[in-house]
Amino acid sequence: NDQIVWAGAGMANSLSLFVSTDAGETYNPVNNYNPNPQAFYTGIYTHPIEENTAYALFSVANFPKILKTTDLGQNWEDISGFAGHANGSDRGFPDVFVHSLLVMPFNTDVIWVGTEIGLYESLDGGLSWNIRDDFPAASIWSMKLVDDQVVLGTHGRGIWTATLGELAKESLQVANFNYLGFGEAELELFLPASYEEVSILIDGVEKVLLSSPTPGKNTLVLADYMDFDEVLIEIVGTYQGEEFRSEVFNVPAINLAPEIFLASSSSDGDIFRVEIEIENNEFFDQVEVLFNQNVVHTDFQVLERTAASRVITFDYAEIANNNLQIKAYLGDFVFTTTYQELLITSSKKEMQQSIMVFPNPAQHQLHVRSKQLDIKFIKLYSAAGAFIRNFETESPLDVSGLTAGTYLLQLTDSKGRIVSKRFIKK
Repeated sequence: NDQIVWAGAGMANSLSLFVSTDAGETYNPVNNYNPNPQAFYTGIYTHPIEENTAYALFSVANFPKILKTTDLGQNWEDISGFAGHANGSDRGFPDVFVHSLLVMPFNTDVIWVGTEIGLYESLDGGLSWNIRDDFPAASIWSMKLVDDQVVLGTHGRGIWTATLGELAKESLQVANFNYLGFGEAELELFLPASYEEVSILIDGVEKVLLSSPTPGKNTLVLADYMDFDEVLIEIVGTYQGEEFRSEVFNVPAINLAPEIFLASSSSDGDIFRVEIEIENNEFFDQVEVLFNQNVVHTDFQVLERTAASRVITFDYAEIANNNLQIKAYLGDFVFTTTYQELLITSSKKEMQQSIMVFPNPAQHQLHVRSKQLDIKFIKLYSAAGAFIRNFETESPLDVSGLTAGTYLLQLTDSKGRIVSKRFIKK
């Protein structure tokens, strides 16, 4: 639980340990152990499974070396065997300086403690202790789990690693998640052992069950993916009948709101033709166009994944500045895109007359001229309406690479108004 943070100095009249349950926003002092050690602690470590359990290490002579709490510091117990004994530990723990502690996630009764004279181990949760005679009598200042290994940092004897088969089965993980669009997501898994099966859970619900997956890195494509809110992904591997769980992988909410490429209008009279081009990024059930938060058109086009964009056209009868919104629906999800104001007004006849396209027919170059309009976009379409390319607005336009035939130029000015001009390529 990353909301729980331990901090402080130790236990004494002027020293305290503190714990936070809101990721460090606020802290509360814990209760001191009785009898008070009157000392700085030499380490503080948490439990891999029980979020309210922690261990404080002290190195006072003939005094408890490992204090354990299971209630966030309200109460402490000595698991090193010094409490109530004047002549050392009755559990086999040495009366020496202690630096580090590690609880094994595959069996929390197994605890390793790094001391001034080597590595001590308990196999029963701290009821008894023995020195590991397969490690040198060196001061162990730190221990850390990395995949299937324990990495030990010593003072004077370098860095050591211990490879544990139990850890290998524990270290399966979700390495990465990537939403590909159009209902497909890519999941990267790391499987350190030959599991009989691996279950993929999304928010605790099994979505996929893999039978005998290959150990190592695995890439899996999830089809019909529809979890666009923030989700938690976890994998569970079964090895020789025993289940091993990965750490939880957090996937933030996915925003599929399509980008609006172009919005414009044109008219021959009182009815205005509105054209809106948006990103084709998903198989939306429907797309709504809103002016000033009122739905003015609903688009039900079924597009192929390869379509470059979704072009929405409809007639509108009011002259106004409208705040344009697009609402895209997919299952139970609604994604909203807000655009700049769209001006619904134009005189297509006057615009047509103000634009000159010559020569027509054209062979190599095509000139576009207008004294009244500030042309911002030029798009080229085939006679059948298929988009071909964008042109720079600087005239002349290079049309030498086109095959002979009839083409359509779509010209958009700085106010978003559109005029179409046909020309012949010879």
